[in-house]
Amino acid sequence: MGLKRMVLLGVGIAALFALWAPTYASAAEWLYEGNPIEEESDETLHKSGTVTWTTSLGSMSCQDHYTLTVKSNGKAEVTQVNITTKTCAGTGFYEGCKMVSDQPTDLPWQTDNLTPQGFTITDFTIDPIYNCSEEETEVLIEIPEVNVVPDNSSAITSFELAGEGTETIFGVELSVNLEGLMEVDEESSGKFGIE
Repeated sequence: MGLKRMVLLGVGIAALFALWAPTYASAAEWLYEGNPIEEESDETLHKSGTVTWTTSLGSMSCQDHYTLTVKSNGKAEVTQVNITTKTCAGTGFYEGCKMVSDQPTDLPWQTDNLTPQGFTITDFTIDPIYNCSEEETEVLIEIPEVNVVPDNSSAITSFELAGEGTETIFGVELSVNLEGLMEVDEESSGKFGIE
């Protein structure tokens, strides 16, 4: 191929990339009542539902409440996590266990990879105390990325959660899967969107 053709090909590829790059670089953003969130006007979204952790020993399900603070720069973070310990119920090994305290750590949890299809919560970590057969034990659940998928990107009323990580109990590290369905509270339901 001659030098002239190589230069023309290079210029053509550069022009295509220049047209494509802005589209690729444009990030999704959070909306509140159909509009981008104004500067210095963070909005909070409350969601509640059942979250289940499953290991090879069984599962534990609890009613959780998360507060997601959505910022004007398009970022969002989980700023509060409440696990209603009295609602927790186990299967298998965990059937006789009660969660007597919950300690979400390293809050706020950051979010990343925002698209209209959802986002991820990074570094999801809790270290609750379980009471199993009258013996209390500390548990550590770490999930590097929890995928969060809205039911309707233009008017969100619920989210599905899913992620994989580890659970350490009695000094043994197990693989754990997390899944859940969380409903947006009545005050915020349908007001948030991702575009």
